[in-house]
Amino acid sequence: MKKTLLLFITFLTVGFVNAQDFTVGDISYTITASVVGGDATDEVAVQGSTLAALDIPSTVENGGVTYTVTSVETLAFQNNSTITSLTLPSTLKTIGSNAFNNCSSLALDPLDLTHVTSVGSYAFYQSSLITSVIVPDGITFADGVLRNTGLTSFTIPASWTTLPNQMLRDCTSITSINIPSTVTSLSAANFRGCTNLTEIQVNSSTPIAVPNANAIATINAGAILYVPDATAESAYEADAAWLAVFDASRIVTGTLSTKNLEQELGFSIYPNPTNGVVSIQSQQLNNAQVSVYDLNGRALLSKPLNGTSSEINISNMASGVYLLKVQVENSEFVKRIIKQ
Repeated sequence: MKKTLLLFITFLTVGFVNAQDFTVGDISYTITASVVGGDATDEVAVQGSTLAALDIPSTVENGGVTYTVTSVETLAFQNNSTITSLTLPSTLKTIGSNAFNNCSSLALDPLDLTHVTSVGSYAFYQSSLITSVIVPDGITFADGVLRNTGLTSFTIPASWTTLPNQMLRDCTSITSINIPSTVTSLSAANFRGCTNLTEIQVNSSTPIAVPNANAIATINAGAILYVPDATAESAYEADAAWLAVFDASRIVTGTLSTKNLEQELGFSIYPNPTNGVVSIQSQQLNNAQVSVYDLNGRALLSKPLNGTSSEINISNMASGVYLLKVQVENSEFVKRIIKQ
């Protein structure tokens, strides 16, 4: 009797485990939350796929149950050389560790993490064809999420006070970085191996803590550190951690060059010429302000920018050339726009 009962329990257990996994449309899922009735949500995580163009749906149906897709499992696509593109639904909040590690054919410009709240360690490590990324406020990164990718720019969320370990380690295409005033501390190997990083902008007059000496090790030997004012210049020159990387002659009051600021923040301003409405897109527009001036320097319009896209309407202005100034923290750049 005991043996029969044990076999019955084993059968039920195996059947239950198998029922947790299913495949729909060449994407494999595992059930992570399942309820009967009530207001709770049935949820699944993506386990893997044979697709090259991976467009993850927000919901998927199996066995008469509709599941919400909320995560990508740890190791789901590690070393996958088939996947070439990736679209994440607004329901997906978590990406597991090493989920897309070494996806050598995954070409993204950008990798859009707008709706994601948490990314596990080394999630996109060595996926070298990822060249830009949208990182929203409030997201959390574990170690080395974007290490050794092909990023050419990166916007640090204003919500981060401490930079994640190995944030941009070995990203050799990064040439400049703007660190918001909200950041109070670096961490291990943030910019280590960024050998082409030639300009760093800090926006805090109080030196940012560098608890780990390799946070800014092996960046470009001639890199310039831009600080907000003369007081900050003196403070950073007196800080041993920063002075170990930047000698006093390379700690200067100023801002990133216009070209690097536009590139680093991924700004796109269009159409130009315009009939009235100008769209402004960036990887992140938080703490930004746009102003429009005529050629005599008179301010005609000013508004804050938030999110990743915004618009300004100059349809009531006369035809001609105007100056559009974008300010981000202590940095700014100016573009000429033509109103038809």
